[in-house]
Amino acid sequence: KISAVIKFVNGDGEANTQTVNKYVGESVNGADVTAPTKDADKTYTYTFSHWATKNDDGTYTEVKFPIEVKGDATYYAIFAEKYINYTITYYAEDGQTEIGKTGYLHNGEEVTLDKGPSKADTVLNTYEFAGWALTTEATKVYAETIKIDGANINLKATYTAKDRYYAVT
Repeated sequence: KISAVIKFVNGDGEANTQTVNKYVGESVNGADVTAPTKDADKTYTYTFSHWATKNDDGTYTEVKFPIEVKGDATYYAIFAEKYINYTITYYAEDGQTEIGKTGYLHNGEEVTLDKGPSKADTVLNTYEFAGWALTTEATKVYAETIKIDGANINLKATYTAKDRYYAVT
């Protein structure tokens, strides 16, 4: 009998390879291999789809179990990608009262921000919308755009106060 080493390479590379030792003429069954996983990144979640052979041109061809052993072989995990959707939630100046939401945004996407809400004038001041600030960091203000960086974003409205003057006649 001629022995063969069958490698199943996980989506994260050679470090997660599974090895099955069989003889030529035997079969490798799905139960011989553990379905791999691949950690999500900021852009996608991954679901194992199938095992495949790698062609000379870099493409992959799906294989089905049972696989007849003809000699040493390597199979590669193929994963289906699903976009992770992120949301921008807009809050009033208090950072608590939700006033809007934009969803289905993807990592790396540059997003045009909503126009800010108005704020009622007081006896002493008038207010002009200055931009949006992160609810956790009120010092940096985003006026027109923000880039999605692998997380939902919570923004609160910020305003510039201007003294209000009255004419006495």
